[in-house]
Amino acid sequence: MNQMKNGFNNGFTLVELMVTLVVAGVLVGVAVPTLSSLYESSRSSSATSSIESALVFARNQAVSFGRRVTVCPGDGSGCSTDWIGGIAIFIDDDQNGVKDNNTDVLRYIDGFNSDDFIKTSSSAMITFNSDGLVSGSNAQTITYCPGTTDSAYSKQVSLSASGRVQIISDNVNCT
Repeated sequence: MNQMKNGFNNGFTLVELMVTLVVAGVLVGVAVPTLSSLYESSRSSSATSSIESALVFARNQAVSFGRRVTVCPGDGSGCSTDWIGGIAIFIDDDQNGVKDNNTDVLRYIDGFNSDDFIKTSSSAMITFNSDGLVSGSNAQTITYCPGTTDSAYSKQVSLSASGRVQIISDNVNCT
């Protein structure tokens, strides 16, 4: 038989519950900034890795097919100026930097977080010649900044005129 002994029950008192909630609130308050920094760092690494792999893929396809391949911001149906919206990679036979109706997109990279920023050094598109060199022989950079333009977790994808791609993470921002 379950009977209360001496008038006490086995539950929590209001004071115990309030102390527990205060301790939990302090722990959450300390953990949230750390988790948001971790999230921004991870998001930046993932995005720059996607951009890097898109450029490497495009260069390899240009050499493999012996044709010009263009990388541009866009939703897969054509090019735009907004890199946050996604990246399209397509064969550019007529060398005009425009995805033609009879041209399939070789690869499409989904859009990035809309709260982030992407800054490019020059043109809105990057074209690789059949020899793997960047068309126009210009080095280019694509800088990814999570959350703010001066985020400590910003990273840059650097593309040399020869087509070499590397990620830079020191002293990078989108300002």
